[in-house]
Amino acid sequence: AFGYGVMMVWDVVLLHRYFPQSSESPWTFLAWLDRFLPLALTGLLNRNAFDDDVEFIQATHDKPLTVMYIDLIGLHEINNHLGHARGDVVLCELADAARAYFGDDNIYRIGGDEFVVILEGEDYAHRDALFEKVRAFEHIRDLSAAQPWTQLAASVGMAVYDKTRDTAYRAVFNRADTKMYEQKQHLAPRA
Repeated sequence: AFGYGVMMVWDVVLLHRYFPQSSESPWTFLAWLDRFLPLALTGLLNRNAFDDDVEFIQATHDKPLTVMYIDLIGLHEINNHLGHARGDVVLCELADAARAYFGDDNIYRIGGDEFVVILEGEDYAHRDALFEKVRAFEHIRDLSAAQPWTQLAASVGMAVYDKTRDTAYRAVFNRADTKMYEQKQHLAPRA
């Protein structure tokens, strides 16, 4: 992994040297590149893209939107007991399911097992039906199953922007996140 990182940095330095369209440093270019590159494992947009898009929405948006936070349940246990390769399968399965429901735009992997979907336009109009489809994954993964890494288990929180209630779009993101964690507590296995 270290060698790959050094190789990538070297490639950026060479790109900047041979294509000096900008007086900015190669590190600025690398930061720009990171913004637009999806995460290699899932193909989804990353946390940097999410932060930039939330800032953009906050500054310029005037349309209705819905935010869904999705948290995989049991990913840590799968990684610990069955290996990270199996955990990667779970991440990719969720990414594929999210793309099937929402397309490729506005789906972000913002943490190890956390995802955010921003619904606008036609997706916004169908938000309740989409939410019910995603809620089908709200259960606890059966780690004793033959292949538990093939089961999608997630908690989901959704919030809708309300002009009369929300003074900022950030409130919608916070509400969706809170609802997802509340649902996760509800789904947590009892000892």
